[in-house]
Amino acid sequence: MKKHLYFYLSIAFTLCSSILFGQSTNSKEDTAIRDIITRFYVGWNEHDAEKMVSVYDDSIDHINAFAEYNTGQQTLKEQLIKFHAGPGKDSYKTITIEKIKFIKPDVAMAIVRQTSKVGNLGMFILSKESGKWLAVCFANVPYALKPSEVIEAERKQD
Repeated sequence: MKKHLYFYLSIAFTLCSSILFGQSTNSKEDTAIRDIITRFYVGWNEHDAEKMVSVYDDSIDHINAFAEYNTGQQTLKEQLIKFHAGPGKDSYKTITIEKIKFIKPDVAMAIVRQTSKVGNLGMFILSKESGKWLAVCFANVPYALKPSEVIEAERKQD
């Protein structure tokens, strides 16, 4: 009897904490979101604008690390092509997905730390439409790299 009580209490605790803290008990959805974010940064490292914007909703809102606001997948694709042909041609990022929080079953937020020669912290808002997760909003802010991140970034850039 006690064993069953502990079992049911542990399930109740897990469900309550996932509701209270917005965490998913569905690893399939978590994995799908991680895959979307990873695909964007694989595209970044390959300088493939098409791959990057493939994770964006058509009407995405975007604030970049230069505090420029833009909207629309096509607009962002054009900007990414220009950036990666010019100042971003040697830009490669290493990422850490620090948090995924499910606001609703079909809406999630993800925090992504990106390191290269600079540090950026990005926030994706994703929505699931017709069974597919897409970024509907993305904001990116720069930060000063920690000494350990500088060493790691320099090693990976070489």
